[in-house]
Amino acid sequence: MLIKKGIAKTTLLILVVVIVAIAAVGGYLAYQYTRPTKQTFKIFFYDPEPGNPWWDLLAAGVEKGVQDLKSKEGIEIEFQRFDATTLDEQIRQLDQAKALRPHAIVIGARGVGVIEKLKELRREGIIVIDVDRQLPDPDCRDLALGTDNRAAAAEMLRRFLAYLEQKGVPKPYKFVIIKALPGIPVTDYRYEGYMMVLDPLIKKGEVQILDTIEVDSGKIEECRRGAEAAVTKWGRQMTAIITVNNLISIASVEALKAAGINPKTEVLVLSFDAQPESFLEMIRSGDVAWSITQTPHLEGYWGVWAAYYIWKGKITPPRGAVIHTPTYIVLPCNATWVKDFVDHIILDPTLIIDLVGRMTKENPRIYAPALNPKNC
Repeated sequence: MLIKKGIAKTTLLILVVVIVAIAAVGGYLAYQYTRPTKQTFKIFFYDPEPGNPWWDLLAAGVEKGVQDLKSKEGIEIEFQRFDATTLDEQIRQLDQAKALRPHAIVIGARGVGVIEKLKELRREGIIVIDVDRQLPDPDCRDLALGTDNRAAAAEMLRRFLAYLEQKGVPKPYKFVIIKALPGIPVTDYRYEGYMMVLDPLIKKGEVQILDTIEVDSGKIEECRRGAEAAVTKWGRQMTAIITVNNLISIASVEALKAAGINPKTEVLVLSFDAQPESFLEMIRSGDVAWSITQTPHLEGYWGVWAAYYIWKGKITPPRGAVIHTPTYIVLPCNATWVKDFVDHIILDPTLIIDLVGRMTKENPRIYAPALNPKNC
């Protein structure tokens, strides 16, 4: 009898343990199925000029945006970067994106030849953020971020011409323009901005364009060939060399100095952009007379956040939407301020929500607020 009672107690104890174990497993499984899971946002970045200091800053902004988005929004991010040095290479990378299926891409386009590929990606439901380039077909992107290059180039040139007049430089001013190969919208827009200002002055006889030279503006050796050709042919006849980016300006200063021409006092160099540090030092020293800096770090940073906001449904940009990021005139007296504050600027990404909210179908372009610049 005692043995039977002992067996009964043991059986009961085992039964209780089993029931508790089943309840624990069931509770664990229920927790696993009901607990909130982190979302994974898959985003790719396409760099069109790896090694170009300007694009290095933009890429750093993209990477900072990915880090901050992950920490502030509590999501997982799958991030990949693709570098391309030719249009064909970037097209092949975009073909791969169809199979890899990112939620969004942030792209600096190699040229207008990617437009149809970007349209294909959008038809597949992939969000496209166009940084810097502002491709001319509004249907190839959800949103563009970048400088109003026409307006920036025109404003800088107007101020430069006023400076020449103030200094009593004799007219007609004689310029050589070294521009980029056609097909990259931003540098095309800069050239158009220059010509908007120069054409009326050419007609008045106040300006002469001695030469217009085209180079591959993303390759320093090509820029050097163009600058050397200009200096060899025109030398001290030039009032200034007008360029559309930093690499052409670096090459122009090198060519002038190699020819024994002082870029501070004899033939001036007018530029666009103010990176890297070695180029900023050229501005600080006066070897480059004037330039205008964009905010590439901010473009990259906001590019990531804009893609995320579209993915989450927080913004729906209208067709042709463009947020123009700030620009600043750079002179020897404020070059250090540009390096310390502008090159790594971050503005609150929630401003994107406000800016897109103020866009309309009739006016899909808007300007982001700027810091108060240090003027001279």
